[in-house]
Amino acid sequence: MPPTHGVIEAEGTFMLSSSVVELGFSKKNGALNWLRPAGVAGNWVAHGVPIATVDARLGVHWLSTEHTAHFVAHVVEETTDGVKLTVSTALGPLRLHDVYTVTGPLIVRRIIVENAGDTEVQLNGVRLIVPWARIGAPDECRFEAPGTAVRPRLPLTIAARERLDRPHSDAFAPAARARWGLAMEDAPDCTPGLMAVHNTVRGETLLCWYSSEVEAGSPRVDGNNVAVSLIHEPILAGWLAPGQTLMGGTQFILLHRGSWDEALSAFRDYYEHIGILPPLYGQPPAWVHEAAIYEVHPGQFGGFRGLAEALPRLSEVGVNTLYLMPIWVYDNRNGRIWDENWTGGGSPYAVRDFEQFEPTLGTDEDFRHLVDEAHRLGMRLLLDFVPQGCACDARYVTEHPEWFCR
Repeated sequence: MPPTHGVIEAEGTFMLSSSVVELGFSKKNGALNWLRPAGVAGNWVAHGVPIATVDARLGVHWLSTEHTAHFVAHVVEETTDGVKLTVSTALGPLRLHDVYTVTGPLIVRRIIVENAGDTEVQLNGVRLIVPWARIGAPDECRFEAPGTAVRPRLPLTIAARERLDRPHSDAFAPAARARWGLAMEDAPDCTPGLMAVHNTVRGETLLCWYSSEVEAGSPRVDGNNVAVSLIHEPILAGWLAPGQTLMGGTQFILLHRGSWDEALSAFRDYYEHIGILPPLYGQPPAWVHEAAIYEVHPGQFGGFRGLAEALPRLSEVGVNTLYLMPIWVYDNRNGRIWDENWTGGGSPYAVRDFEQFEPTLGTDEDFRHLVDEAHRLGMRLLLDFVPQGCACDARYVTEHPEWFCR
């Protein structure tokens, strides 16, 4: 049986309450202002100045910087295993429909953008915001963003110093300045876009991530010194005629009670639920479960020989699997060894010849030396093979034009 639920109306607010979760919203601007598991003390969001929790960009401007959001209506619908709540707000010429589908502790959130004006508009992005998240006392909480440049086990008090309109600090993500200012890469193509606030004392976690088969979404944070807003920016774009609508990607919110490791396990369990598990061809080998993978381009170490010299150090810190980015002849625009300059130096993924090593990395013998050294240290070596494309001037374009479409 699905959890029971009800809507509670009060002056200025309304709340959707089930036997598992509680969500509350402002009747002024439609913003999410209450979120917690049922039966738990305290609010997990809205620890700061009230803000709009959906936004849209027309041209180069976010509408919330020029207009005030106004609540329009809310609609509750039964689903086969839960309940769906649609909160509609007016923002400038748009009507934004913020749709929450609640199934147990999981909240699936989507946005529908409607042009409510009388002229065509150019949509260039949307924001889904979980505002000012914190569970209990700030000094009991950590901010986590696994698989990114953000420091692991980061005190929430440090994450809460970040601002949406400023570069990331070294305390938050020390590698961001060397990664084009990015602390967290787009989801779901680069990372799951997972951000979490975990209370280490109470064993409670708010997890938030993003997925879409069409639009990537950028995970962002905004702090106010005591809490952080968890933001996903789907790259939802298009020209909308009057009355036309466009639906974006999906933000997932999971409320979990238990340790951080248990919260991560619960997050992984939902991969199958939301349909983003990669296909498996047969059973994965046993060694995969113990693999500590280090992805690298040999150019970052001066080539095959330089990387081979670094392997003992990598082995000492626990790396047992080496994963090499493309090492074949590519669109090398400056004739030098690749230095992570994707624009000036070209992309190693723009392969010209899959049967020849990139000469700036070394010779066939140098590569064999790297393989032998890895095996001597008990390491496996994987290659990033990218058959979905090649450089525009690769020989395959003329030799096999039937492989390509125009």
